[in-house]
Amino acid sequence: MFQFSKFPIYVVYSKNWQKNLRRLWDSYSTDVWLARRSVSDNLLKMKISNLIRDSKRVHDGKRLILALREFELEEDIKPKYASEILAYENEIRQLLILISSTRIGQLLLNSLNQRSKIWIIPSLGPSHLAMTHPALSSEYDGIRIFFNPDGFHNTFVSPTATADAREEVLFHELVHASRFSNARFLPKPFTNESNFHNSEEFLAEQLANVYHSTRQKSKIYGLYNGGYASKDEAYKMFIENAEYIMALKYLLQTEPLVRQVAALKTPDYNPFRDYQKLEKESLKHHGIDSFLDF
Repeated sequence: MFQFSKFPIYVVYSKNWQKNLRRLWDSYSTDVWLARRSVSDNLLKMKISNLIRDSKRVHDGKRLILALREFELEEDIKPKYASEILAYENEIRQLLILISSTRIGQLLLNSLNQRSKIWIIPSLGPSHLAMTHPALSSEYDGIRIFFNPDGFHNTFVSPTATADAREEVLFHELVHASRFSNARFLPKPFTNESNFHNSEEFLAEQLANVYHSTRQKSKIYGLYNGGYASKDEAYKMFIENAEYIMALKYLLQTEPLVRQVAALKTPDYNPFRDYQKLEKESLKHHGIDSFLDF
């Protein structure tokens, strides 16, 4: 385990602990789900004794699940897993160093609430190679970023364009962690679209794209659904979808990190910096004078 620099980021390799406890986790989770269904049924039928029994099952199951969560932060036993631990720690450290070497990366890391612990631990995958969970029970419990860097490699979009997914995915998850740590994580759904799902994914992906532009690896940018677009294509999409413009405005008004990023002049791709121009063109496109608040 190691802490990254002065930041409240702790990297722990616990993959084998998680594997060994997965069966118990699944069993407890299933029991809680079934008990909740019974609570609902017994509440409708006013079966008080059964309601009390099943409510206790839900409570006890949750306690067991929270107890298992602590093992997600237990480093795998040495020396058997020493090489796995070293490889994981080295790769995460290198990615964090790359992120911190940029101005936007420094802004992101400094936005993390120092009173919140943020753990980066392996995911059992493969369906969830990267995800961020809020703290559930206590300050010790902490925010958890499940991340398998080996699941993300250079994505070839064309013969001349690539995207280095590992850096951007970790950056994306750190944006979620920042929002959780500052109690500002508030996903607002989009209607009739599938590129970003909600405002939190839109925020994380756009900031990751600004980071990508800062690193100047290519001029293609990510969509949350796995697609890619050029700057012109992405900006055109924003202009034609008023919800994206409203989301940019909302985030500029409510997220200090976004306002700091909007002041960055160097990255070619920066819709937060370019908001006024995008809003003007979008209003013209839709033939209206103003947008409602998001």
